[in-house]
Amino acid sequence: MAKAADERPSLMPPPPDVGVLLEKSSNDGRQLSSGSGVMLGDGLVLTAAHVVRIDSQNPRVTVILNGWRVRGTVVQNGQRDNLDLALVKIDPKEMYIKRPSQDGVSICGGNPGTDQPVVVVSNGVTTRAATISSPITSDGQSGNWTNLLSTGYHPGNSGGGVFDPRKNCLWGVINLELSGTVDGRFVDLTAFVPATAISSFLAKYRPQSSQPH
Repeated sequence: MAKAADERPSLMPPPPDVGVLLEKSSNDGRQLSSGSGVMLGDGLVLTAAHVVRIDSQNPRVTVILNGWRVRGTVVQNGQRDNLDLALVKIDPKEMYIKRPSQDGVSICGGNPGTDQPVVVVSNGVTTRAATISSPITSDGQSGNWTNLLSTGYHPGNSGGGVFDPRKNCLWGVINLELSGTVDGRFVDLTAFVPATAISSFLAKYRPQSSQPH
C-alpha cells in the first residue's frame, strides 16, 4: 500500500526495485503499446493511462517483473478526470513466485521545485535527471508548473517513476515527451504527473482492499 512520505521511509524499497515494464496488445494483435510502471505494493502497478488504453475493451496487460512476464488487469483509469494515470492489478497467484513481498511505495507529500535532482526509473533503466531551472507559466491559466524534467525521455518511458533521491518517495509518473524549438533553440523536456495529483488519484481509485489500515 502507498504511504505518506514521512511514514517509515527507510522501509521503502529503493526505486530500482519498484520499476516494471508493461505491454498491452490491441484486440487484433497488430499493435502493441509498451511502457513502464511503478510497483505500489499489494500487487498494484501505477502507470500512465495512455500506456494501457490501446484496447479499452480488454483490460489484460502483461507486466514484466525482473524478466518474468506475468498477467495483470487494468482496474482503474483516471482519464475520465483528465488524469493520465492508471492502476494495474497483478494476478496474486503469480506474485509470490515472481517478486518477493515488499513494503509499499511512499508518495511524496508535495511536488518538486525547480532545479531539483531526481532519480528516474523507466524502460528498465535507472537514471539521474533534474526538474527545469525555472517554472513555466501557461498563458490563460493560473499557476506555475515545475512538473517538467530538463531531460528528454522518449517512447517506452511513459509510466516510469520520478523519485526524490533523498527520501526515495515518488514525485511523479512520466506521461509526456515535449520537444521542439523555442526562440530558435531546440529543447527536449519530459512532463510527469506530480505527486499531489497521484495522491488524489489513489485516494479516489485505489481498490478498498489496498487502502491503508
